[in-house]
Amino acid sequence: MTFRQYTKKLFDDYDLVLSDIQLKSILGFERLFTEHPPKADTSGYEFVEIDSADSFDTIWRSRGMYMIASDFEPNLEKRDGCRLRIEGLPVIYRGQADLVRERVQSHLDNTRYVKTKDKKKQGTWTRCLKLDRKPGNGGIDCYVAPYQNYRWVVVVLPLRDSTTEFRNCAEWGFDAVFGKPIASNERVQGPSKSILDDARVRFAHDQPE
Repeated sequence: MTFRQYTKKLFDDYDLVLSDIQLKSILGFERLFTEHPPKADTSGYEFVEIDSADSFDTIWRSRGMYMIASDFEPNLEKRDGCRLRIEGLPVIYRGQADLVRERVQSHLDNTRYVKTKDKKKQGTWTRCLKLDRKPGNGGIDCYVAPYQNYRWVVVVLPLRDSTTEFRNCAEWGFDAVFGKPIASNERVQGPSKSILDDARVRFAHDQPE
């Protein structure tokens, strides 16, 4: 092979391996969520009900995936949404972050979150939970009107030392089992259903007994 052919093959082989790792991770999370659904009392998850501003201090701080459930009904474009309910509440959003507590605050405790970051002269997340179709970056204060009359709960899957790419796999595995929550609207999209179906066949022998 020529030099160019060698380097192309190396890149192609590398991309193939990465793709297979991603697919196996998604299917692994799919099995995890099927056998151990996120609930308030399921071992391995962190559950917090938000009933005051102080509640945010008890949310898992570090890396992980999180789910937000509420009986508040978003005024968004209708789609199937998520079938999972936690404490009887539909999951309306799921996401992942290096700093889960801070990210959840940006969604549900936005005014205080922005003030804290401004005081520290730090940047803020600009794509936050949107529950309506109005212009803007989103983010609410769930313990004040009109949201305080509804329940808000957060469930976190702690994933210490994880990468963003790995946590994306957790999100996509969650979606494969329960459906994508109605307010989740991230830019990065996961593999298509047909690709996942093909991967389930290809990697069937890797599933634990």
